[in-house]
Amino acid sequence: MIISLSKKRDSLVHSFVHDTAQRRCHLFSLSLKLHLNLLIIVFIALIASNGWSATYYVSMTDGNDNNNGQVTLTPWKSIAKVNASIFNPGDQILFKRGEIWREQLIPISSGKTGLPIYYGAYGVGNKPSIRGSNIFNVASNWTQESMILWYLSSIPKDPGIFVHDDILGQRKPQKTALNAQWDYWYDSVNTRLYIYSTVNPVTLSAKLEVSVREYSIGPQSTSYITFDNLDMRHTNNMGWLGWGATNIIFQNCNFTQSGGDHVLFHNGSNYGLVINCTFNDWGVNDGQFYAVHTQGYNATATGPVDVKNSLFTTSTTIAQVNGTEHSVVMQDYNSWIRNVQGNRIDGNSGKISHDGIVIWDSSYDATIHLIESNTITNIGGLAIIVQQLENHGAHPVVTIRYNIIENVSLSDSIDKSAIRLKTFTSDSNVSVYYNIINGTKQGTYNHAGIDVYSASGAKIYNNIIYAVDDGITVRQGSGGISGMNNIITNNRGHGIQVQDTSAITADYNCVFGNILGNYTGFTSGTHNIIMDPLFKNAVTGNFHLAKTSPCRDIGVFVGLTQDIAGHPVPFGLGPDIGAFEEADITSSPPAPPANLRVL
Repeated sequence: MIISLSKKRDSLVHSFVHDTAQRRCHLFSLSLKLHLNLLIIVFIALIASNGWSATYYVSMTDGNDNNNGQVTLTPWKSIAKVNASIFNPGDQILFKRGEIWREQLIPISSGKTGLPIYYGAYGVGNKPSIRGSNIFNVASNWTQESMILWYLSSIPKDPGIFVHDDILGQRKPQKTALNAQWDYWYDSVNTRLYIYSTVNPVTLSAKLEVSVREYSIGPQSTSYITFDNLDMRHTNNMGWLGWGATNIIFQNCNFTQSGGDHVLFHNGSNYGLVINCTFNDWGVNDGQFYAVHTQGYNATATGPVDVKNSLFTTSTTIAQVNGTEHSVVMQDYNSWIRNVQGNRIDGNSGKISHDGIVIWDSSYDATIHLIESNTITNIGGLAIIVQQLENHGAHPVVTIRYNIIENVSLSDSIDKSAIRLKTFTSDSNVSVYYNIINGTKQGTYNHAGIDVYSASGAKIYNNIIYAVDDGITVRQGSGGISGMNNIITNNRGHGIQVQDTSAITADYNCVFGNILGNYTGFTSGTHNIIMDPLFKNAVTGNFHLAKTSPCRDIGVFVGLTQDIAGHPVPFGLGPDIGAFEEADITSSPPAPPANLRVL
C-alpha cells in the first residue's frame, strides 16, 4: 500500500513536471511567434515607409522585360514595362546612358514628401533619350514626286518634327515654299510629309526621324516625381504634360525639337521646379507655344513653378503664320511662376521670335514674382513682361533685378520694348532695379528700354538704359511711378517720356545724350544730372563707371543694399547712380555717412 501511494505520488509529480514543461514550451513558442510577428510588422512598416527603396535598371540593348530589373546585369528593356509597374516612394528607375527609347513614359505611381520617385540615368555617355519619333531610313519609305520633292505616305496627322541626323529641318507653311535641302511641309489632304531633296533622302543622312507620338512623358497626374539627366525630343505636341501633377522636378534634363511646348504645367500642377536644364527648338508647329509654360484650367489654378539656371535657345526659324507665338517662359491664364532666376535666353539673332519671360494673369495664390540674374539676348520681342497681375485678385510683390538684356525687339513689331510693366495698380508692389538694358532694334516702331503702360506704383531704380529708342516711357494713365538713380544715355529717342495724363517722379538720374531730348512731358527733379556718365567701355558692354564719373556717390539711398555685381550699397559717401556700386579699394566698405541721402 505504501509502495502504491509512492508510485502514485511519483506519477503525479512527473505529470506536473511534464505539464509545466509543456506549458513553458507553449509559452516560449507563443512568445517567439509574437516576437517574429512583431519583427515582420516592423519589416513591413519599414518597407512601406521606404526604409529600403528599390532601384530598377532599364537598357534597350541589354535588357529583357522578363528580368527582375534590379541589377545592371538583369535590366528591363522597355518603357512599356516601366509603365506597367507599380513603384513605392523612394524607388529609382534608371535608364542606360547612350541609348534611345521610341516610347512614351507615363508615370502611374507617386512618391511622397522626402521620398520622390526618381527617374534618372546610369552608366556613361549621352543622356538616355526618350523620343517621339520613328526612323524612316529605308529607301522604299520615300516616293519621288519631282526632281526636288520626296514624300512619306500615310502620315495620319501633322508630325510637326522632321529631323536628319539630329538636325531639325526647316518647316515651311506651304508646298511652294520648299526651296532648300531638308525643307519640309505636311500635306493634310493627302496625309503626306514632303521634303525638298535632290536625291532620295536616305542617301544623304544616316538617320531620318519623323515625330509620331504626342509626348515624351505624360500626360501625368502623379506627384512627387523627379526627372534627372534625361533627354526628351521629337514630340509632335509636348515634351512633358502635367495635368494636376504636383511636386515635380526636372533637373539636368534636355528638351529638344518639339512641335508645341517643351514643358507644360496645367490644371492644378503645383510646386514645380525646372533647374539646370536645356531647351532648344520648341513650338515648331503653328500656334502659341513656349519652352516652359504654366496654365490654369477654368477655376483651377496652377503653380507655383520655379525656373532656374537653365539655357534656352533655338536653331531654326519658326514660321510666322496662323498667330504663331514663339516665346520662352510663359505664365499663362490663372497660374503662378514664382521665381525665374539665373537663366540664359539666347535668341540666336531673332530666331526666338517673340518674348523672353512673361508674367501674365497671375493666380489668386501668387504672392511674389522674382525675376533676377537672367541674361536675355537677341530675341524678337520683349525681354521681360509683367502684365495683368490682378485679374484673379492677386496683389503680388514683383521684383525684376540684376538682369542683363541685350539686343532685343529684333522682329520690329509694334509695342515691343526691353521691359514692359502693364495693367496693375499700386496694390501690387512692383520694383525694377539694378538691370542693364543694352540695345533694342532701330526700326519702324519705338522699342523703349522700360515701357510703363496703364500701371501704378512701380519703382524704377539704378538701371542702365543704353542704345534703345525712348529710355523710359510712361503712358496710358500710369501714375505713382518713381524713377531714381538710373543712367539713361545715348538713346535714339527721349531719355524719359511721359504721355497723356501719366506721371512720374524722377530724380537723382543721369540722363544724357538722348537724341530727341532728355526729358519730355513732365518736370524733372532738381538732382538729375545731364553729364556723360563716363562708362569704362560702353561699346564692349562694360558699363562700370570710370574713376572720374560724375555718377559716383551722388545717388539717393532707396533701401537697396546690393548692386548687380553683388557689391554692398552704399560704398562711399552715397550710392552710385547706375547698376554698379564702384569701389577702388578691396577693404570692407566704410560705414554709411551720417548724412546719407535717403529717399
